[in-house]
Amino acid sequence: MRCFLVAMTLVAASLPSISADFWDSVPVVSQVKSAVQAVSGDMEGARETQENFINQAPVISQVKSAVQIVSGDREGARETQRRFLHEFVEPVADNTPGVGHLRGGLHLLAGDRERGAVILRRATSATAGVVGGLLGGLTGAVAGVAASDVAFTGVNSVRSGKFAPVGIVDYVTRNNPSSRREEKENDRLEPDDIRRSNLA
Repeated sequence: MRCFLVAMTLVAASLPSISADFWDSVPVVSQVKSAVQAVSGDMEGARETQENFINQAPVISQVKSAVQIVSGDREGARETQRRFLHEFVEPVADNTPGVGHLRGGLHLLAGDRERGAVILRRATSATAGVVGGLLGGLTGAVAGVAASDVAFTGVNSVRSGKFAPVGIVDYVTRNNPSSRREEKENDRLEPDDIRRSNLA
Protein backbone atom coordinates (compact mmCIF):
# COMPACT_ATOMS: atom_id res chain seq x y z
CA MET A 1 0.00 0.00 0.00
CA ARG A 2 2.83 2.40 0.88
CA CYS A 3 4.51 1.82 -2.52
CA PHE A 4 1.19 2.56 -4.26
CA LEU A 5 0.82 5.84 -2.37
CA VAL A 6 4.39 6.85 -3.19
CA ALA A 7 3.81 6.01 -6.86
CA MET A 8 0.57 8.03 -6.98
CA THR A 9 2.32 10.97 -5.29
CA LEU A 10 5.07 10.88 -7.89
CA VAL A 11 2.49 10.86 -10.65
CA ALA A 12 0.75 13.86 -9.07
CA ALA A 13 4.07 15.65 -8.55
CA SER A 14 4.91 15.09 -12.21
CA LEU A 15 1.72 16.82 -13.38
CA PRO A 16 3.36 20.20 -13.92
CA SER A 17 6.20 18.69 -15.98
CA ILE A 18 4.33 16.17 -18.15
CA SER A 19 2.46 17.35 -21.25
CA ALA A 20 -1.32 17.19 -21.38
CA ASP A 21 -1.08 14.72 -24.28
CA PHE A 22 0.60 12.20 -21.94
CA TRP A 23 -2.57 11.92 -19.87
CA ASP A 24 -4.54 11.10 -23.02
CA SER A 25 -2.59 7.80 -23.09
CA VAL A 26 -3.77 6.70 -19.63
CA PRO A 27 -6.77 4.34 -19.74
CA VAL A 28 -9.89 5.62 -17.95
CA VAL A 29 -8.38 9.13 -17.56
CA SER A 30 -8.51 9.54 -21.33
CA GLN A 31 -12.08 8.25 -21.59
CA VAL A 32 -13.31 10.48 -18.75
CA LYS A 33 -11.61 13.51 -20.32
CA SER A 34 -13.12 12.70 -23.71
CA ALA A 35 -16.61 12.25 -22.23
CA VAL A 36 -16.41 15.60 -20.43
CA GLN A 37 -15.27 17.27 -23.66
CA ALA A 38 -18.14 15.70 -25.62
CA VAL A 39 -20.78 16.63 -23.01
CA SER A 40 -19.51 20.22 -22.95
CA GLY A 41 -19.81 20.40 -26.76
CA ASP A 42 -16.11 20.09 -27.64
CA MET A 43 -16.52 17.21 -30.09
CA GLU A 44 -13.22 18.02 -31.85
CA GLY A 45 -11.34 17.91 -28.52
CA ALA A 46 -13.05 14.62 -27.59
CA ARG A 47 -12.04 13.09 -30.94
CA GLU A 48 -8.46 14.32 -30.54
CA THR A 49 -8.24 12.88 -27.00
CA GLN A 50 -9.34 9.46 -28.23
CA GLU A 51 -7.00 9.65 -31.22
CA ASN A 52 -4.14 10.37 -28.80
CA PHE A 53 -5.23 7.40 -26.68
CA ILE A 54 -5.20 4.99 -29.63
CA ASN A 55 -1.77 6.24 -30.79
CA GLN A 56 -0.04 6.52 -27.40
CA ALA A 57 -1.50 4.08 -24.88
CA PRO A 58 0.59 1.02 -24.06
CA VAL A 59 -0.77 -2.17 -25.69
CA ILE A 60 -3.50 -0.26 -27.59
CA SER A 61 -0.98 1.60 -29.76
CA GLN A 62 0.98 -1.62 -30.31
CA VAL A 63 -2.17 -3.41 -31.52
CA LYS A 64 -2.93 -0.48 -33.83
CA SER A 65 0.62 -0.56 -35.19
CA ALA A 66 0.42 -4.33 -35.82
CA VAL A 67 -2.88 -3.91 -37.69
CA GLN A 68 -1.31 -1.14 -39.78
CA ILE A 69 1.64 -3.39 -40.70
CA VAL A 70 -0.63 -6.31 -41.63
CA SER A 71 -2.76 -4.02 -43.79
CA GLY A 72 0.35 -2.71 -45.56
CA ASP A 73 0.49 0.76 -43.95
CA ARG A 74 4.13 0.68 -42.81
CA GLU A 75 4.40 4.48 -42.69
CA GLY A 76 1.31 4.70 -40.45
CA ALA A 77 2.73 1.99 -38.18
CA ARG A 78 6.01 3.89 -37.92
CA GLU A 79 4.15 7.11 -37.02
CA THR A 80 2.11 5.28 -34.34
CA GLN A 81 5.34 3.93 -32.81
CA ARG A 82 6.95 7.37 -32.98
CA ARG A 83 4.05 8.97 -31.12
CA PHE A 84 4.05 6.21 -28.51
CA LEU A 85 7.76 6.72 -27.93
CA HIS A 86 7.65 10.54 -27.71
CA GLU A 87 4.37 10.99 -25.85
CA PHE A 88 4.45 8.04 -23.44
CA VAL A 89 7.82 6.29 -23.11
CA GLU A 90 10.03 9.39 -22.97
CA PRO A 91 8.03 11.25 -20.27
CA VAL A 92 7.92 8.11 -18.11
CA ALA A 93 11.67 7.52 -18.57
CA ASP A 94 12.52 11.19 -17.91
CA ASN A 95 10.67 11.11 -14.57
CA THR A 96 12.10 7.76 -13.40
CA PRO A 97 15.00 7.85 -10.90
CA GLY A 98 18.17 6.41 -12.40
CA VAL A 99 16.76 6.08 -15.92
CA GLY A 100 16.11 9.82 -16.15
CA HIS A 101 19.57 10.57 -14.77
CA LEU A 102 21.15 8.37 -17.43
CA ARG A 103 19.07 9.95 -20.21
CA GLY A 104 19.85 13.46 -18.95
CA GLY A 105 23.56 12.67 -18.81
CA LEU A 106 23.49 11.32 -22.36
CA HIS A 107 21.79 14.50 -23.58
CA LEU A 108 24.50 16.57 -21.86
CA LEU A 109 27.25 14.47 -23.44
CA ALA A 110 25.61 14.90 -26.85
CA GLY A 111 25.69 18.68 -26.39
CA ASP A 112 21.95 19.16 -25.70
CA ARG A 113 22.50 21.01 -22.41
CA GLU A 114 19.01 22.45 -22.06
CA ARG A 115 17.16 19.15 -22.55
CA GLY A 116 19.71 17.29 -20.40
CA ALA A 117 19.26 19.74 -17.53
CA VAL A 118 15.45 19.44 -17.68
CA ILE A 119 15.57 15.63 -17.63
CA LEU A 120 18.10 15.60 -14.77
CA ARG A 121 15.91 17.98 -12.75
CA ARG A 122 12.81 15.84 -13.28
CA ALA A 123 14.63 12.62 -12.38
CA THR A 124 16.14 14.24 -9.28
CA SER A 125 12.73 15.54 -8.14
CA ALA A 126 11.30 12.04 -8.60
CA THR A 127 14.20 10.58 -6.60
CA ALA A 128 13.57 13.07 -3.79
CA GLY A 129 9.91 12.03 -3.85
CA VAL A 130 10.78 8.33 -3.59
CA VAL A 131 13.18 8.91 -0.71
CA GLY A 132 10.68 11.19 1.03
CA GLY A 133 7.92 8.65 0.46
CA LEU A 134 9.95 5.81 1.93
CA LEU A 135 10.78 7.92 4.98
CA GLY A 136 7.47 9.70 5.50
CA GLY A 137 4.79 8.10 3.34
CA LEU A 138 2.57 10.34 1.23
CA THR A 139 3.50 13.53 3.09
CA GLY A 140 7.20 12.72 2.82
CA ALA A 141 6.91 12.12 -0.94
CA VAL A 142 5.23 15.47 -1.51
CA ALA A 143 7.76 17.21 0.77
CA GLY A 144 10.67 15.55 -1.04
CA VAL A 145 9.51 16.67 -4.48
CA ALA A 146 8.68 20.15 -3.21
CA ALA A 147 12.09 20.52 -1.50
CA SER A 148 13.86 19.45 -4.68
CA ASP A 149 11.86 21.87 -6.82
CA VAL A 150 12.50 24.73 -4.36
CA ALA A 151 16.24 24.00 -4.53
CA PHE A 152 16.20 23.91 -8.34
CA THR A 153 14.17 27.13 -8.41
CA GLY A 154 16.82 28.81 -6.26
CA VAL A 155 19.67 27.62 -8.48
CA ASN A 156 17.86 28.60 -11.70
CA SER A 157 16.95 32.01 -10.26
CA VAL A 158 20.54 32.75 -9.25
CA ARG A 159 21.85 31.63 -12.66
CA SER A 160 19.36 33.67 -14.66
CA GLY A 161 19.31 36.72 -12.38
CA LYS A 162 15.51 36.62 -12.11
CA PHE A 163 12.88 34.41 -10.49
CA ALA A 164 12.87 31.17 -12.53
CA PRO A 165 10.49 28.65 -10.90
CA VAL A 166 10.43 24.96 -11.85
CA GLY A 167 8.18 21.98 -11.12
CA ILE A 168 5.74 22.41 -8.26
CA VAL A 169 7.01 25.94 -7.55
CA ASP A 170 6.23 26.94 -11.14
CA TYR A 171 2.81 25.27 -10.97
CA VAL A 172 1.90 27.02 -7.71
CA THR A 173 3.23 30.36 -8.96
CA ARG A 174 1.22 30.19 -12.19
CA ASN A 175 -1.93 29.19 -10.29
CA ASN A 176 -1.61 31.76 -7.51
CA PRO A 177 -4.91 33.68 -7.18
CA SER A 178 -3.12 36.99 -6.43
CA SER A 179 -1.04 36.77 -9.64
CA ARG A 180 -4.18 36.02 -11.64
CA ARG A 181 -5.84 39.06 -10.02
CA GLU A 182 -2.86 41.25 -11.02
CA GLU A 183 -3.04 39.90 -14.59
CA LYS A 184 -6.76 40.73 -14.77
CA GLU A 185 -6.11 44.24 -13.45
CA ASN A 186 -3.36 44.73 -16.05
CA ASP A 187 -5.72 43.49 -18.78
CA ARG A 188 -8.16 46.29 -17.83
CA LEU A 189 -5.47 48.98 -17.83
CA GLU A 190 -4.44 50.81 -20.95
CA PRO A 191 -0.77 50.37 -22.01
CA ASP A 192 0.11 53.91 -20.78
CA ASP A 193 -1.41 53.12 -17.35
CA ILE A 194 0.70 49.97 -17.10
CA ARG A 195 3.89 51.88 -17.97
CA ARG A 196 3.06 54.57 -15.37
CA SER A 197 2.33 51.96 -12.65
CA ASN A 198 5.61 50.19 -13.41
CA LEU A 199 7.53 53.47 -13.13
CA ALA A 200 5.90 54.37 -9.80
